[in-house]
Amino acid sequence: MSAHPKIDGRTGPMLIHGYFVAPPFCTFYVIEPDGTVSLAEEIDPGYPAFMHDNAITENHFVAIVQPITFEIEWKDGRPVGRAGQWMTWSPDKGLRFGVRRREAGSPVRWFDAPNPYAIFHPGNAFEKDGRILMDAFMYRDGKTFVDALAVMGTPVELG
Repeated sequence: MSAHPKIDGRTGPMLIHGYFVAPPFCTFYVIEPDGTVSLAEEIDPGYPAFMHDNAITENHFVAIVQPITFEIEWKDGRPVGRAGQWMTWSPDKGLRFGVRRREAGSPVRWFDAPNPYAIFHPGNAFEKDGRILMDAFMYRDGKTFVDALAVMGTPVELG
């Protein structure tokens, strides 16, 4: 699941996505305040990407597909190595946004950003004059993040 589900403070449901290393690569969910899942629909980014967070507006869900991909080696049906070792900075994939209305059956519209930056946390998203605007911190080089994850969990000898 996404690390940061969003709760619509106006209407109450939680909007979240699950992302996977195998198809379907992403599923969008709406979870009602009573805990029932009222919507579960695939969003296909085309490849397994690190989709850490998302954004919502009054009417839309925004999937953030950053250029950090998963490249996993499998052995006997199990992944080899630690999670941080599976991630690859892939600027050639670009930064993409999948935008869809929050209603069931809504198509996803894809938008490519002009630069292959990484976005881990949007700060806000809103609609104005028929456009979706989103505030976010962008990292020009996601490789630094990927390299840091690769060493997490590596034993360190002290003394």
